[in-house]
Order: sequence, then structure tokens, then C-alpha cells
Amino acid sequence: MQAGKPIYLSLPDQQGEKVQVSLWTTSGQLMHTRDVQKASHADTYILDLPAISSGFYLLKVKSADRTYIQKLIVNQ
Repeated sequence: MQAGKPIYLSLPDQQGEKVQVSLWTTSGQLMHTRDVQKASHADTYILDLPAISSGFYLLKVKSADRTYIQKLIVNQ
């Protein structure tokens, strides 16, 4: 992923469910968090972080019954 470009997330399939999207550094610092209500017509969430630095991050998407964690590498 390139720094300054948005991240497009495909959210879990549960329609109308609230999910929490968070971005963490590998040292455990919370960089961004937001609760997102999944609409029936939208399955993509755009995470726009223009000030994010190059490095390794963990992207976490948590629903009521599942947690997804993905490594994210940001380049300049």
C-alpha cells in the first residue's frame, strides 16, 4: 500500500451489523479507530489516512462474533 492513498476494506457479510475498524502500529499504538454500521447496499469501507507514515501496521476489523486482523505494509 502506498502512503497517502486510501485503503478499501471489504467488510464482513452481516447486513446492518456494527463493526469496529482500527489501525495499530506493531508496537501497540492505536492510530485510528471507527465504528461502522454496515449498510445493506455497501460492503466497502474506505479508510483514508493521509498522514500515515511508512511502516508495518495491523488492521483489525471486529464484529459482534468475529475479529479479523491483517498485516499492512505502507510504502512512500
